[in-house]
Amino acid sequence: MPSLETYRVLDRPITEQLRRSPLFASLPNDRHECLSLILGGALFRLPAGVVVFTQGDPAVLVVVTEGALLDDASGITWRAGSHFGAREALSGTPFAGAVRTVAPATVYQLALDRLRMLISLCPAIAKTLCAELEPAASAILAAAPGPGEPLST
Repeated sequence: MPSLETYRVLDRPITEQLRRSPLFASLPNDRHECLSLILGGALFRLPAGVVVFTQGDPAVLVVVTEGALLDDASGITWRAGSHFGAREALSGTPFAGAVRTVAPATVYQLALDRLRMLISLCPAIAKTLCAELEPAASAILAAAPGPGEPLST
């Protein structure tokens, strides 16, 4: 099986690809520190059937700009414009299952260190991610025991 690096795209503007995703659509062109962080990510053009991640791989932010990916563990399909992995990356949780392309796809990846910097420097992206993560955080808090209640194991 070829390394993912085999599919890295070097000749396509990353920002043009990312603006297809709602996460990056509102990123202003004059935020040079944000743009430089984004350029530190990697863009890959993958044929159908490529395993992008396996169970236990460290999570990263993934943006699908073309095509589709399938999470074998959950059955979730991510299509062009969608993104995943931010919650897992920020919480230190590895990917739970294999993720593979189900159609030719162009995929952007941003590692945790750059994701953290991007959130701290780019308010539009931070706001979008917080809005997406809030329902999950609220559900966790709602299920948490109240003061004086025992923790369930």
